[in-house]
Amino acid sequence: QTYSAVNNYTEWKGSESESSTTQFYFKKPGSQAFKVLKSSNALATGGMAHYMGADKIKAKRKILFAMVTLDVGLTDKMFQSIRGYSMHIGYIPNLFKRMTETQFKKERVGKITLDKREAIVVDVWGTGQSFDSKVTKERFAFDAESHALVLHEMYEGANGDQKVAHSVFTSVQINTPLEGIEALKL
Repeated sequence: QTYSAVNNYTEWKGSESESSTTQFYFKKPGSQAFKVLKSSNALATGGMAHYMGADKIKAKRKILFAMVTLDVGLTDKMFQSIRGYSMHIGYIPNLFKRMTETQFKKERVGKITLDKREAIVVDVWGTGQSFDSKVTKERFAFDAESHALVLHEMYEGANGDQKVAHSVFTSVQINTPLEGIEALKL
């Protein structure tokens, strides 16, 4: 199975925010890669990373004026967001694992329209997320026809009302050849 999309991501921490647009590729059984097309962090733009499901990332990142290939751990600060998230948080199997874990309450909340397509919205409630104990709700939206993930959001607060991360997936392709993931091999 394969999944590719453009991920438009924004994350907030207090008054700070960061955003990026990435070309994202996932190929079963556990290969995920992305290329940063645009970022509020100028050093990240043009960077690439390949995550194979272990605790390591192989990446190319701009350091000073050159692109450098690095082998780093998931906790390397250079590859963490302003909230301290590393790329495995958005790793497709991890998203679905969190969605299906029994300790969290799931609630279908309705439908929305994204990119002129209907999507089904599911909220997952629960504290104690292993990656961020302040997250109390995650929101997922799936294309009503293809069932592809098209939205992922995370919220803080007892009522899950303070949005801290927002991803919208566009140009979604499922089970198509992923030449892009091969091109991103580092």
